[in-house]
Amino acid sequence: MAASSCILACCRMCPLSFGGRVSWESPFPFDPNWDPEERWDTTLAEVLPLTDMFMLNDQEACHISGSPDLENAVGWLRDQRITVVTVKRGTDGARVYYGQEMVECSVAPVTGGDSIGAGDSFDAGFLAGWLRGLPLSRCLDIACYYCGRSVADAVGGLRGQPTWEAVSRAVGIRQDEEIR
Repeated sequence: MAASSCILACCRMCPLSFGGRVSWESPFPFDPNWDPEERWDTTLAEVLPLTDMFMLNDQEACHISGSPDLENAVGWLRDQRITVVTVKRGTDGARVYYGQEMVECSVAPVTGGDSIGAGDSFDAGFLAGWLRGLPLSRCLDIACYYCGRSVADAVGGLRGQPTWEAVSRAVGIRQDEEIR
């Protein structure tokens, strides 16, 4: 089965995957990951119309869009009618684009760890905030400071992964807040 067929099948099953907690009104987030063959000619055109939230890094954005710089890449992605675009920028932090709004956070570089899993942890932190209805700036803070950065500061993909209990305590929100 082609990769796009697998992704489309997952899109259609999304509400079933979470025991009914996610409905078609919930966002469909998508992180494309790095193309190991660096062809960037996949059938993303089939998936992008189904994507509400595209979560990628700056290099992926440029390769996928065919743009030489991040601003043009983001413009191309927004032209695809994706509601939310998050761009992970490594030691330069991250940006989120929603409608006409752009929110940015910068982070201090970490030492002693590797970056394995930092992007995935960023995605999880952003989604955890988003699904709880937190403002974009708060979602981005959680993703950058408490999730992505904590994993990048440790060796291995899970060692620095915080629990939602630790994140909610750190940012001062109720741990049991319902997911919308």
